[in-house]
Amino acid sequence: MPPKATRLLHLDAWKSYFPAAILLVAVLGGLLRSFVFEWNDPYHCYSLITRGRWLDADFTNWQPENCIMHTYMPHEIQQCLRSKRVIFIGDSTARQLFYSMAHLADPTLPVSPPSSFEKHSDVSLPAGTGTWFDFFWDPFLNSTKTNKVLKGTGYGGKDRPALLVLGSGLWYLRHKDEEGGGGGIAGWEGRMEQTLEQIKTSMPVLADEIFAVINPTFSKLSPERAEFIQKADIDAMNMDLILRISPFTSVYDPPVFPHGSELQGSMNSSFESARVPPIPALFPSVLNKMLHSSQTLDGLHYSSLVMRSQSQILLNLRCNEHFPNRFPFDKTCCSRYPQANWIQALVVVCVIFLGPLLWVGGNNENRVHWALRMAPSSKHSRSFIALGVAVAFCYTADRTGLWTKEQKQFDWTIFGVLCFLGMAACVISGKKGPTHPGLLHRAQTDEWKGWMQIIVLIYHYMDASKLTSVYPIVRTLVASYLFMTGYGHTTFHLKTANYSPLRAAQVLVRLNLLTITLTYVMDTNYMFYYFTPLVSFWYIVVYLTLFIGSFRNDHTLFLAGKIFASFIFVRFIHSQIWIIEGVFRLLNTLANVNWTAEEWAFRVKLDSLIVYVGMLVSITSKVANSGTGSSQGRRLIDHPRWPWVLCGSLGVCILGIAWFILFETSTKSKHTYNVWHPYVSVIPVLAYVGLRNATPVLRETSSRVAEWIGKISLELYVLQSHIWLASDTKGILVLVPGPSSRTINFVVSTIGFVCISHAVAKATKELTKLICGEEEIELPTTISTANTPIMLRNLPSPVTESTSVFLNTSVAPVFSTERDTGHPGSSEPTVENTASILTVAYDNDRTKDETDDGVDTTVRLDKEESSLTSREVAGNELGESQQLAPITPFRKPLHEPQEKSTSLPIRLTMCIGVLWILNIVWPVSSGE
Repeated sequence: MPPKATRLLHLDAWKSYFPAAILLVAVLGGLLRSFVFEWNDPYHCYSLITRGRWLDADFTNWQPENCIMHTYMPHEIQQCLRSKRVIFIGDSTARQLFYSMAHLADPTLPVSPPSSFEKHSDVSLPAGTGTWFDFFWDPFLNSTKTNKVLKGTGYGGKDRPALLVLGSGLWYLRHKDEEGGGGGIAGWEGRMEQTLEQIKTSMPVLADEIFAVINPTFSKLSPERAEFIQKADIDAMNMDLILRISPFTSVYDPPVFPHGSELQGSMNSSFESARVPPIPALFPSVLNKMLHSSQTLDGLHYSSLVMRSQSQILLNLRCNEHFPNRFPFDKTCCSRYPQANWIQALVVVCVIFLGPLLWVGGNNENRVHWALRMAPSSKHSRSFIALGVAVAFCYTADRTGLWTKEQKQFDWTIFGVLCFLGMAACVISGKKGPTHPGLLHRAQTDEWKGWMQIIVLIYHYMDASKLTSVYPIVRTLVASYLFMTGYGHTTFHLKTANYSPLRAAQVLVRLNLLTITLTYVMDTNYMFYYFTPLVSFWYIVVYLTLFIGSFRNDHTLFLAGKIFASFIFVRFIHSQIWIIEGVFRLLNTLANVNWTAEEWAFRVKLDSLIVYVGMLVSITSKVANSGTGSSQGRRLIDHPRWPWVLCGSLGVCILGIAWFILFETSTKSKHTYNVWHPYVSVIPVLAYVGLRNATPVLRETSSRVAEWIGKISLELYVLQSHIWLASDTKGILVLVPGPSSRTINFVVSTIGFVCISHAVAKATKELTKLICGEEEIELPTTISTANTPIMLRNLPSPVTESTSVFLNTSVAPVFSTERDTGHPGSSEPTVENTASILTVAYDNDRTKDETDDGVDTTVRLDKEESSLTSREVAGNELGESQQLAPITPFRKPLHEPQEKSTSLPIRLTMCIGVLWILNIVWPVSSGE
């Protein structure tokens, strides 16, 4: 087989080709849909009023075809219809729609006529800030009042209606043979012709005119009504309206408003000139498609659920373009996506095309000037290309109409099946790891993050946040991740004594690179991806807590005291909201940052305890494994009664999880649970840690699928907002359109989403090294032959001698002379204790790994469980079979070039400076 064909069959090749193929097919499908099949309805106005389906059996979630319908709240309705009139004219079906919309705008208004004696009376209801809802009883549409309204003189030019709904037809059929009656279909058609002519001559001063003819449920009509209401007559009326009102003109484009004018109170004076072009009469035939026989008792009047959704359709048609089109874009029916501002467009172009330019430009390794040397070279082009493709996908998916979006819908069966399949994939992909692993080793934490991420993704996709019974579980999963943040970083810093700026920069850049890029490309807010700033904040807290007074971190009581003081300080700061508001105002003044203090304080306080619990568990694990908690120097796990303690702890863990399940199922609201969450979330998290590590078999076994997902959990969380979900998490992205293709779309979009996240995870790791520097700071490992360490062999003699003296005289203050060596008065540590100091984690199963943030750490050495001696372990790790020389507690390697140490602050300063400039010159969105 040719070499190229062999490469194509390789698994790594398919990891790149398969997502590329999905992306290509999705782009072609989107282009065909946009420019061939639906070229005449680019903004989905026609789809909104003609096509759709119910997503649920409870008739609460109507899905217009190819777009997301916004659910308008009272304050939004009043903002859209401020100081204007909404007029309904017609029969009882129009009256029912009138009461429904009025009640949506103001929940204090009635939902039906006060009594049967007032059913045929005119009604006027005030709502909120000056908006009036009027209903005129005129089933024949021929009253004097109706004619005045149609001519635009009913309330004068100032009070002309913002929305006019006309509902008629049934009374023409009911009284077609009576003297003075409507005259049947012929009479109705004549009246429709006159009405449309009046609307045509009065367009500049009239509002949006909506015609509706109800399509009854004939099987439930009373015998009297069934006699004069025939299906053929209703169909003829509806077809007549369709033919009179062309569905293929610009009438179905959304109205254009000068954003900000109405929101600032000038709607009354500028309304006539605001609409370009004005909307003439519409016939929303979809109102009849929404009717279902189970939602009516008499065949004519339908439930409030159906009426509410019909009202929402009219509001989406009228109001979507009224509001400024800015983040979050949760209204895609009859609404235009805004054009990117020039700075946003520049950022998008730079991010997308930087990788290809580097690849085309070739290798520029011979650059001399310091500014050029810090510019990316061609070897990073692959990472920039991967990031650029992902960003281009995000922008195209969530800021253009190339692909459609749909609403979420929760279903217990689907939710349960997806969770079961996800957990089953984790279980059947189990693998046996190294023997005698320690507590929460790397594979186990990745697995934990992986299966949690699967559940959280399904939770978001299915819109399960509305369910009180599911919400506490997901909140606990978030707390678990923050627990691992406290545990993992504490473990790393205590074992390595590495508090270097490089280490902190690596973690923070790795966490924030993708999020910050999307913030500017998508014109969102950094706090929108709230988990990234939350984890970044808690890393800074953990880092500073351990860094301050780090020279005494070997004293357990002192360390615990620092952790307690840090908890009190953070809790106090975030309980005083004025402090957070002051900090955010300062950021707004200096860097044009707009963050909400209340939301941030809520996020931090919600999980303020669990991070510190993770830190304390790390310290406890250290004490239990090192013997420092025993007066005889014996490890706690070697105590004869340890098995009894272990069994008792497992029993407590089981009881803790059982109690938490009972507690969360009895919680009546999310608000009630949030009050208790900071304290009760500790119980299931610690219980899981205990049960997951109950036996050696459980500790040694991990899931391949969950572990793989866990390694890209950060990218999955961030990217889901735009390329799996849509409309800034408010809906779902549709790559495979069609009412019956929802399952296929889920499979296709999930595969593409996961593959892109994996590629971006690899890219951001490489780009983190580019920004922070290639070399990682770690404790030096020196191996000597004779008395000279390897790292000093090639140095000049004076340097070797002076440094050797320094190596041999600088160790003593760091080590306890009696406890560490076993020889009173000795100032030199033993090799075994030296190896113990180099231990990166409290487990003994990894040789070179990563902490929970994805940044590589140092070599792990552990003397307690290894079958090799400490000298042999050190030699094997470094490819040598030499003896281990004394180890220094330096924070940096002695041989690190000076240029490297100065390049980090320069690089970070440049990055922060670019972000500051972007913030300062970034245009303020309309309506902010």
